[in-house]
Amino acid sequence: MNTTRKAFTLIELLVVIAIIAILAAILFPVFAQAKAAAKKTASLSNTKELALAHIMYAGDYDDTFASSWAKGFAGDFSFFVQPYIKNFNVLTNPDRTISPSSLASVCANDPWGGWYFTAGGRDNPTNLPLLWGYGFNNGPGYNDDLGLVRDIANNVNPNQVITVNIGGVSVQTTVRATVEGGIPFTSVVSPASVLMLGSTNGLPLMALDFDDLRPAGQPAGVIDTPCESAARVHGLGVDAGGYCMAYVDGHSKWVKYNPTPSIYTNSSNGSAFDPLAIPDVCQYLSNWDGSSDMLGCKEGFPNGGI
Repeated sequence: MNTTRKAFTLIELLVVIAIIAILAAILFPVFAQAKAAAKKTASLSNTKELALAHIMYAGDYDDTFASSWAKGFAGDFSFFVQPYIKNFNVLTNPDRTISPSSLASVCANDPWGGWYFTAGGRDNPTNLPLLWGYGFNNGPGYNDDLGLVRDIANNVNPNQVITVNIGGVSVQTTVRATVEGGIPFTSVVSPASVLMLGSTNGLPLMALDFDDLRPAGQPAGVIDTPCESAARVHGLGVDAGGYCMAYVDGHSKWVKYNPTPSIYTNSSNGSAFDPLAIPDVCQYLSNWDGSSDMLGCKEGFPNGGI
């Protein structure tokens, strides 16, 4: 009886391993791209739903965009449209997997103002699993009266500490001395061309200014605080090399990240030389007609847009 057993030779095994390695090298990037594309699609859907929520809000509040009258989470524009959102998951960006609790210690003494990210705190009242990932257009330089809000002096109760109820949790917040008042929805000249909201690296109050759109590791006019660095997403853009943006008319689209340094010189916000981030920064302007170069927007607002 022949008891000889056949087996693979060492060469044959090495050939098989080499083939598997080659296939893996080919397929893994494809899988990664497919995963990134799926996240981008989900993020695009989120911006669409949030835009519709803001449109419904404006319809119920005298044709006016939401106003931010409080600091932190309670003053975030997404906070005001929550009644119009059935699924709160749309507030989180699939690519921004940062938990508020992980920021609690590093952000507590932030030079720009302390954040309260501990569970039950002002900026994490309901113990959110993830930091929100979409900001509102309050200007390229943060509340510079160019976006969808205008500064309004609060002569009633500026800087007053009040208690608000958020999801059954009572938290203290400070009333703004200057309210970021939403402008009339119908005052936007070209709704299909002007930004409403989109992916952001910001903290409450989340916005779309040049600094908030800057990814981690990119040049900046002002060095990040440890808190800002911890909250910033790495890579060229938040969503697969760009940003998911929604426009005032309600449509959403993905725009490619633009690393070109800005020459925005509004000294009040310190965002000079941050990347322009989006291809056409004229889209920030509420009164932009969709074609002309207003306030030097085609050149990145060389005079600060003021």
